[in-house]
Amino acid sequence: MDAKNKRRGRPSVNVEWPSNVFTVKDVVAVMGGKLSSVAVQLKINKSIENGLLVKVGRAERSGGRPGNTYRKLKTGEVCNVNPPVAVLDGEVKPSEEANF
Repeated sequence: MDAKNKRRGRPSVNVEWPSNVFTVKDVVAVMGGKLSSVAVQLKINKSIENGLLVKVGRAERSGGRPGNTYRKLKTGEVCNVNPPVAVLDGEVKPSEEANF
């Protein structure tokens, strides 16, 4: 193992969330096969827990199960996760620091 590289395994892939409403399928298409739909869904769930994304609704598909739709929080918008957070200058901060 190389002395400089102390991390093992697959390198993490950063996802740039679309600014409009999107589904998992949309993100997978934009990523070009770098991530599977399961990996994207796990990243979406983690981002919802962290307060970066919010679930908007459900998208009806032609067949099968409907898919959930998500969107990024806007600057100054407060998310009701535990503890509550707000997005300020592109960073997620606890809502106590937000000073609204």
